[in-house]
Amino acid sequence: KIENNNGVGEIIYTTDGSDPRQIGGIPSATTYFSSSDVTIELDHTTIIKSRIKNGANWSVLNEMVFAKKVEDYMNLKITELHYHPLSVIIEGDTIDAKDMEFIELKTTGNYAINISGLKVDTAVYYTVPQLTVLPPANFYVIASKPEVFYDIYGMSPSGNYKGNLSKAGE
Repeated sequence: KIENNNGVGEIIYTTDGSDPRQIGGIPSATTYFSSSDVTIELDHTTIIKSRIKNGANWSVLNEMVFAKKVEDYMNLKITELHYHPLSVIIEGDTIDAKDMEFIELKTTGNYAINISGLKVDTAVYYTVPQLTVLPPANFYVIASKPEVFYDIYGMSPSGNYKGNLSKAGE
């Protein structure tokens, strides 16, 4: 239940994990509005983000995550397996190919997916931390060397696996 304890303003919320307020202070396209408390019935993992809007003023962002215990992974895909990149030279330093390996997962459905506890355990080893929910159309990337991944792609991976892909089949 989403409640407005202030007694003034309107509840503005999303169920797709996005902020209901866009840059510039306008509501996002996936926003729901309510002038009173809201009860939502859910049958899938959901990330609800809400704010109270009173005139031109917005409250801080509130987030609630509801995760199914038994998840349907049909819409979780391995979208990239970067297992045999070429070594590169950056500012005179050679970056070993195995240090640039990564595995990318993506949610392809309309709902968030609880990926807590998922394991990769063949040539590389990684367990997704508890309380990890991946919003719709989002990525979860695990890398061999996070600092190298950041240097090359300009973003931090979600996690750091141990080991390396064998390049001969796992």
